[in-house]
Amino acid sequence: MEFTIGTLVLVSFVVSLVALVVLIWTISRSEMRFAQANAHTIFEAEARGEGLDDPGTRPEQTGSPQGRDGDSLVPESSRRIILFVFATATLWLLLGSSFGLIASRR
Repeated sequence: MEFTIGTLVLVSFVVSLVALVVLIWTISRSEMRFAQANAHTIFEAEARGEGLDDPGTRPEQTGSPQGRDGDSLVPESSRRIILFVFATATLWLLLGSSFGLIASRR
């Protein structure tokens, strides 16, 4: 059987229908309970008196991840690895986007 775009759309439609049936079934059996106490919002911090985040604060004014002795919790070797991963991800994003743009023009 050869998969075409129509086949993939049909399969995704059937899977979404099955998921919808399962959702309706779990709600009807009270497997999922929705109550006001379960609803958490970002405004609870204000109600607790913590206040909202100030966008004008600089990073050195906030509690950055430091140990008890004041050293950074992120070792220098991990910073290099993280920077490498972000740099290569950015490179592949730009490269893939460029190839997609070139392919769409032809």
